[in-house]
This record gives sequence, C-alpha cells and structure tokens, in this order.
Amino acid sequence: GAWADGISMACKRSIVRGNTITDATDVSIVVFGAPSSVVEDNRIINRNRSSNGGITMVDYAPYNGNFSGSIVQRNEINAENSTIGVALGMGPGIWFCMEEKKLLNQRLYGGIVRNNVLKGDHMLFGFAVDGVMNWTVLDNVDESHHKGEPFIACEGVFTSAPGGFQIDRKSSTGVFQEDFVDARLSRAVFILDHLKDFAENRL
Repeated sequence: GAWADGISMACKRSIVRGNTITDATDVSIVVFGAPSSVVEDNRIINRNRSSNGGITMVDYAPYNGNFSGSIVQRNEINAENSTIGVALGMGPGIWFCMEEKKLLNQRLYGGIVRNNVLKGDHMLFGFAVDGVMNWTVLDNVDESHHKGEPFIACEGVFTSAPGGFQIDRKSSTGVFQEDFVDARLSRAVFILDHLKDFAENRL
C-alpha cells in the first residue's frame, strides 16, 4: 500500500531502542499503549518521502487508553528534506475526528514524553497534545522550522496552524513544559492531505 509504519508496538514491558528509521510514510514509531515500555534513543529521518508522523501515542485500543509507565525519551525526529505531519502526537484527537464527549471518555493516561529533540526545515506540527490525562511532557527541545496554515479538518472547524508545542487544554491534563500554547488540533495528523504539493513529497 501507499503507507507503511516503521515500528508498531503494543507489547507490555517492551523496549524500542537505538533504531534509525528513514522515510517511513505513515508513522515511524507507533506506540499502542504498551504499558511499562520504553521508546528511547531512536533517530527518525525523512529525506525523500513525507510521513504522517514521527512518533504517535494516539490509540485508545488495545489497553483502553492505558499508557502507564510508557516512556518516550531521547529520540530525535528530523524532517530533514521531506515533510513530517506531526512529529510527536499524543491523544486520539490528533488522529481522529471525535465529538467532545467521546474524546473525554477515551482519553489516554499515564504516558511520559521527555528529552526528545525535533530538527529539520520541513516540520509541520511538533509536540501536539489532544485527549490525555495524567500525562507528562517535559524537557523536550524544538530546533525545527514549522510550516503550514490552518485547515478544515473536522465538521467545518479549523485546526490551528502548526507550531512546536501545542495543546488543547479542554481535553488534556497533566504536567506540560511551559513552551506549550493553546491550539485546536482535531485530526492534525492529516494536514498532509491539505497540502497541494504533498504528491511531490516536499513542502
């Protein structure tokens, strides 16, 4: 098919460490809950093909939103020469169009995201949070350059223009570094569908 993940993980107490993932087209690393697991010291690079995401923590299944003890740390996500839609997406609102009540009932909880670095001139959304609770995001660094404009994603409502640290606080609670600003992020990952030059894999 047209899309492929680099690594998809759902196992409890697992480790994804020290990988270099180049030019994945869907998401480079997908964390499906995977309680008590660690994703660390990986390098994600998009040089010749665009991707929807670098690392995502967006799925309620298979652990009913339980990300307790799941740690994503010391990873580098680099939109070096091609676009990454969302560098590190957290919460189901990043991926799905959901009514507010449903989103609040399916929030993810317990994840920790720290000491990750974003790089590259072709980044859209950076650290994006929509639909989590008891969540921690601290000590991350954004050295990338963000592009893109607001776009209509769900039911005629505009999603905010991309930035480095964005959160929808109506659906998200926890401990977040002070860099975060309020934003509307409904289905942010599909910003690539709205880029007229997506077919060329470049912004």
